Amino acid sequence: MLSIKLVTASWCGPCKAYKPVLHQFCNENNIPLQEVDVDYSRDMVQSYGISSVPTTMILKNGQVVQKMTGAIPKSQLQSLVQAYK
Repeated sequence: MLSIKLVTASWCGPCKAYKPVLHQFCNENNIPLQEVDVDYSRDMVQSYGISSVPTTMILKNGQVVQKMTGAIPKSQLQSLVQAYK
């Protein structure tokens, strides 16, 4: 099962612009989405090696299979999701 984890921050401008796009993509494709704020999850951020936000991680069966930094276009998200289904 695929899911997406978005590492974000409340003060991050690109994150604010990207979140609605990712939410819409996940809703359209019935993919669970979890948001993680770097300011409240420092241990998780460190364990995944997150160095900038937004970071989008695609997980398959709970394991990270793809990690991308920055806002990802919906077309690229679609291609990535298809590759891991």
